[in-house]
Formats: sequence, C-alpha cells, structure tokens
Amino acid sequence: MNREYLKAIREHEIRQVLDLIPSGATILEIGAGAGWHARWLSDHGFDVKAIDVEDHLFRDHTEWEVIKYDGETIPFPDASFSVVFTSHVMDYLASDNPVHAEIQRVLKDDGIVVHILPTPSWWAWSLITHYPFYFKTFFFAVFHNFAPRDETAAGFRAGLFNRKVTDQIREFVATVLLPAREGATGSLIGPFRLFADRTRKPFFERLGWLVIRIRPTGVYYSRYKLLDFVVDLRTRVALSTIMGSSSRIYVLKKKLPSRHRETQRVTENRT
Repeated sequence: MNREYLKAIREHEIRQVLDLIPSGATILEIGAGAGWHARWLSDHGFDVKAIDVEDHLFRDHTEWEVIKYDGETIPFPDASFSVVFTSHVMDYLASDNPVHAEIQRVLKDDGIVVHILPTPSWWAWSLITHYPFYFKTFFFAVFHNFAPRDETAAGFRAGLFNRKVTDQIREFVATVLLPAREGATGSLIGPFRLFADRTRKPFFERLGWLVIRIRPTGVYYSRYKLLDFVVDLRTRVALSTIMGSSSRIYVLKKKLPSRHRETQRVTENRT
C-alpha cells in the first residue's frame, strides 16, 4: 500500500464533506486510523476527537492523537458531539454492534452523522483489478531492484518469500487466487447489493436514523491501487465521471421523539 497515494484520496474525500459540517462543530471520528482526517479537520478550525481499536492498520504511522477503544463502547459522555464522522468503517460493523447505539448516545439531538462509504462501482473495479494488481505486485517483489518504491510489493516479498513452503502456498491462495471478501459481507457478490443506496438507506433507517443527504465524492479508485504511482488525483477525479465515484457521503440525523418531529421536518425542508 502506498500511504501517500491513499492519503491523497482520503483528503479529497474529506474536502467534499467540509461544507456539510456546521461552523464550530465538535467532531468525533470513529476508526481514525493514522489520524489524517482528524488532523485535517482540526486544521480547519474544528474541535476533533479521534478513536480507533488498538490493532488498527496504521497504528505505527499516526499523525494525530488517536484514542484506543474496545470497538464497542465510545469513551465519551452522552451528547458530547455535534458531528460523528467515519470513513470506510461502517461496513465492518455488524448491525448488532453496540457502536451503532453508542453513536446515538454521544451525538447531540440536533447533530449529524457523516459516513463515507464505498460504492458498488468501487467493488466492481476492485474485482476487475485484483489479478492485474497481484501480477504487478509479484513482478515488483521479484524484480525489486528495477521497481519503483512500492510498499505492498515489499511487504508481499517479506511476507511470502521468507516463510515455509506450506505457509507460502496458504498465503498465495488466501490473498492471490481468491479476492478477499469486503467488510462483513462474506461473499464476492454481496457488496453489489449491500453498497447500493437502496440497501444502505433502509439499513440506516432501521438503526434509528433519518438519511437527509447522499452524494458522491467524485473520485475513482479501487481496492488495489493498481496504478497508484501513475494516475494522479486530478485524473482520478475526471475518471469518476466515466467509471463511477468509488465512494459516497451519507448524512444522517437522529429520529427524534414525536414532539420534536415537526421541528425536524421544518429544518430538513430548509436544508
């Protein structure tokens, strides 16, 4: 994985969220990883707290204070935040995960939740690029003296070639022959349905949310970053008009008790 490439993608996505967040908002980011988003939001004047589980992927590369939590209980009091933000996190949480209720608890009644999530288009291109990506990775791992700096290839080389033959075979089958499942879906075709708006919207509604806005982030990429060192961000933004946006933004509000619903409807109509 090229972290700088991924960081550029994520910063493009968070820029599409900025106009949705009220001035002076207190923000909680769940699944903050390296803290890229938290730092970026703080630089734009927001009061930000960030949490993630202890063994997250970027634990050795953090750029912001990321508070460890157990993946279930958010370590803040009730109604602490006016915005809860996540990026590419919610698909890894089962519908019965306590975090869903915890988000309701720590969010103020008039607050919003902003999720950035992958689309069916992202999954389709991820399947299409799976084998070309591993061909590139294998080539760079073997001929590393002639390859550009590629962290995935370096890790692949260290993880695969320095193991026993049986472990090498197991690793090859698990990562190369079969594309990895995404999130909690458990199948290769499941994301085409689960990542669609027609599935996500009722899912959020069942969890007690009103979906008040859905919009694309307007950037193309796949899971495998096949040409991460060739195709720049501007080109990927242009490609999204042809190949589809790889992520969408979902903005949610609480379903308030009946005495508040009329006020909420008026607010949404003005929005």
